[in-house]
Amino acid sequence: MSGPDRKRSHNPAVVTSTFTSLTAAFGNLAPGRPASGAGAGIMKDMANGLVSPVFAGREAELTQLAGAFEVAADGTPRTVLLGAEAGGGKSRLVGEFANRFTGSADLYHSAGRRPTASVNLITVHDGFTLADLVAYDVKHNEANGADNLGGTDDNRSWNCGTEGPTTDANILALRGRQSRAMLTTLMLSFGIPLLLGGDELGRTQRGNNNAYCQDNAISWIDWSAVDSELLAFTKRLVKFRRAHPVFRRRRFLAGMEASALRWFTPSGVAVKPAEWADPNARSLAIYLDGSDNPDRATDGSPLIDDDFLVLVNGWWEPLDFTLPITRARQDWYRDVDTFEPSSSQSSAKFRAGDKLRVGPRSVLVMRGPHPAA
Repeated sequence: MSGPDRKRSHNPAVVTSTFTSLTAAFGNLAPGRPASGAGAGIMKDMANGLVSPVFAGREAELTQLAGAFEVAADGTPRTVLLGAEAGGGKSRLVGEFANRFTGSADLYHSAGRRPTASVNLITVHDGFTLADLVAYDVKHNEANGADNLGGTDDNRSWNCGTEGPTTDANILALRGRQSRAMLTTLMLSFGIPLLLGGDELGRTQRGNNNAYCQDNAISWIDWSAVDSELLAFTKRLVKFRRAHPVFRRRRFLAGMEASALRWFTPSGVAVKPAEWADPNARSLAIYLDGSDNPDRATDGSPLIDDDFLVLVNGWWEPLDFTLPITRARQDWYRDVDTFEPSSSQSSAKFRAGDKLRVGPRSVLVMRGPHPAA
């Protein structure tokens, strides 16, 4: 495969964060490791560029947001789990993604904590902005006056084919898809999303990942250059999250409650235990039941929601998903599509067994209206 949509083989890291924030993916990305292994985490793209948010425990100082575990998925990846090197293989990409997407129960559940203990982010004030995360392979801190020595070299970013500004339509489109995929994993993951101010506007620091000393156009928001399409997409994601409590669970789903959360392969069958550790897996379908043992509001009323299927394609090529059997005679509708946002406006109806094509490095969210809706 050639062109801007192909990850350079010599660059071991795509983008840090996650999902997840979508996975830092999503500090960025994580300039350093936290003092506590459970203090923060990074889960990288499940496939050469799709990332999910970074997850940081609230007990960790925000200045220590970093990768307790990192999962890279390209030519020469490394895996870091809870602060310890776990070898150089592409280990448990899908399994790690699932853990982070659902609030990092492996870090918090045994201690009696809730998904809200997980602060999910893609970028923070130290490191690249989201726009720079998809536009620069390396830092460009020359304006800081220290021979570009300040700031981390561990950015885990990918310029999508060319360094910095470009007029290439294909590269710009790819950068947009990358940004939307990361933001979607961030906003759909259980826990507390943390969005760096300006990321929703497409704010750039021109590749400067250490702009603390720049009180000028490098660090300011250029209100004349707002990415209106990205802003509209981000607003829609925020509204979507607020409207659907199934993505804001206040407890981990385990034991009897686990039926409200199910996992499927692209072929529409349940993920088998051994498949979670498949180093070649780059895709997953997540089913969330909005009415099975829901959380309750402060007045005790059940927070009934629609059902959802989150189809994640981490490959750099399109992938067909077979919709799994969930609720009897369930109708499914497109709701969020990071590859082609306008497709979510379609009224087309789908049923279990139908095939849906998910774009490369993209997330497609299908909504199944609750029977009482």
